[in-house]
Amino acid sequence: MMRGVRALAALLLAAAPAPLPAGAGAAPDGESSLEQALQATAQGDLNARAARGSLGAVLGLPKSPASGSVRVGPGFQVYLLRKPQPGAQGDLSAAPEPTGIWRFLILGPDRPLGLVTLVQVAGTWRVVEVGAAPLAALLAPSALFHPGMGSVRFMRVPAARQDFLEIRTPGQPVAYQPLTPGGKTLSADALRTLLD
Repeated sequence: MMRGVRALAALLLAAAPAPLPAGAGAAPDGESSLEQALQATAQGDLNARAARGSLGAVLGLPKSPASGSVRVGPGFQVYLLRKPQPGAQGDLSAAPEPTGIWRFLILGPDRPLGLVTLVQVAGTWRVVEVGAAPLAALLAPSALFHPGMGSVRFMRVPAARQDFLEIRTPGQPVAYQPLTPGGKTLSADALRTLLD
C-alpha cells in the first residue's frame, strides 16, 4: 500500500506545476481565500462523484455514500524539502518550497475517509486524486489539524523517500514526524543526515 502511495506521490511531483513563490497560498492566520476556494472545488468534485455513485469505490467503501454525507475538511499545502547544497548551513525549516499541491481531509460522519488532492493545471485548480485512506487516518489526529499543538507543515522529502510532519512547538527544537505507523520522530540533525 505504501509503495502505491509513494508511486502516486512521485507521479504528482512530476506532474506538478513549478513551485510557487515562498509564502504563496500560505494561510498562517486562519483560512486563506485560496484554501477556501480549493475546499469548495474539492467538495464539488466529491458531490459529483457521490451523485454518480462512484465515490465509494475510490474511497474503498463497500457502497457509495449519499451526496452530502461526506464533506471536505481542513487542508494543507505540501512542501518539498530537497537535498541541501553541499556545504549549506542553517535551519532546515527555511529550505522547504511550497509545491502548489494541496490536500484536504475527506470526512465521513464518524471518521476520516481519505484525502482529496488538487493541483493547478493550465491555470485551473483540479482534483487529481481521491483516496489515501491510510494516510488520512495517520494525519487526522496530528497537529496538522490542531493548531494549538504548534506550527506544522507537511513535508515531502524525496531524498529520504518519505513524508514528514515538521512540528514547531514554542520553546522546543523542531521535530520531524515520519508519516508511517510507529515512525520515530527525528530531530533536524537526524533528518539532515538522511538528506546527505
